[in-house]
Amino acid sequence: KREQEKPVAYVGIAELDSKFKVVGKPIILNTRATNPEAKAQAASQSEDPRLFTMNNNIYLLYNDSLSGEGSGERKMKMLPLSYNYTPQSVHNINYDKANRLEKNWTPFIFERDLYFIYSFHPQVILRYNSQTYDTSSVVTEDYFPAKNWRFGEPRGGTQAVYIPEQDVYLTFFHSFVSAFFSFFVSSN
Repeated sequence: KREQEKPVAYVGIAELDSKFKVVGKPIILNTRATNPEAKAQAASQSEDPRLFTMNNNIYLLYNDSLSGEGSGERKMKMLPLSYNYTPQSVHNINYDKANRLEKNWTPFIFERDLYFIYSFHPQVILRYNSQTYDTSSVVTEDYFPAKNWRFGEPRGGTQAVYIPEQDVYLTFFHSFVSAFFSFFVSSN
């Protein structure tokens, strides 16, 4: 029997010019090099990258499977990038109520601090502590304004951006609806 190959997921970065054409060669980031928890020999499993800026620094938010397996436990990571996009040290983001499978956190900056939308429904907002890499819940409400939402669970997306003219934050999210069908057989 032939051994089934394990999936490998990479995160890449590319610069775009003013006409949105790729400048130079895209780079595959080594998200494992500075992560002592990840198995060095394990294939990359970094997924769902979110790029954001804070205090004039560039950060990459993503999730990774420490075991190198495509499924199972996934944790959120934050990676500061240097001026030439070289990964610095990986920050493992801690949340005491985290699930086994963590994905799709939405970063945003409020009053110069980093926050994450952990969940849209129920609404859970986390504040990030850059000294301890811990997060704490600052908002937890059973609130989602769309009554009779039928498009699946809202999941995280792009960085929430403040729109000062309207005094709102704007973010995109995605959702998923399982499409399974039931067939009934009658003997009548």
